[in-house]
Amino acid sequence: MEEPRFDPLDYVSVFNRRKWWFIVPVVLSLIIGGLLVWQLPRTYQASTTVAVSSARVAANVFGSVEIDRQERMRAVSQQLLSRSVLERTARLEHLDQNTSIEAAVSWLRGSIGVSMPDSITPGGNGGGPQSQLSPEQKANLDTYQISFVA
Repeated sequence: MEEPRFDPLDYVSVFNRRKWWFIVPVVLSLIIGGLLVWQLPRTYQASTTVAVSSARVAANVFGSVEIDRQERMRAVSQQLLSRSVLERTARLEHLDQNTSIEAAVSWLRGSIGVSMPDSITPGGNGGGPQSQLSPEQKANLDTYQISFVA
């Protein structure tokens, strides 16, 4: 039995016969992708995770009183979302040029979120400050995730 031989021109003839099977999905993908980019709102998000030693937060905000993690998160959130901090941020970023400072502060307050993640994840091979902490020190840290969506 003789083996069939393939010529490179056979691939060209297969493409010519089935070219619409290639062209139609590519064109549809480009059209749908373009419509999605044009129609969907542009949303930008920045987030960071901040680790704070629990004793420092309690000493700075509440004195030497022991409080739980949720109460510390509420205190940090109130401090970050206070009018003086948001007003200073609005002035530094020139958000009050087109609107009043009250509108800029309320927009910032609605765009900022503070939450408490389950755990901190090491930064990989970056050798950052977290990689220098012992497991006991990591257990004493309170982590907060601060995000801004506009």
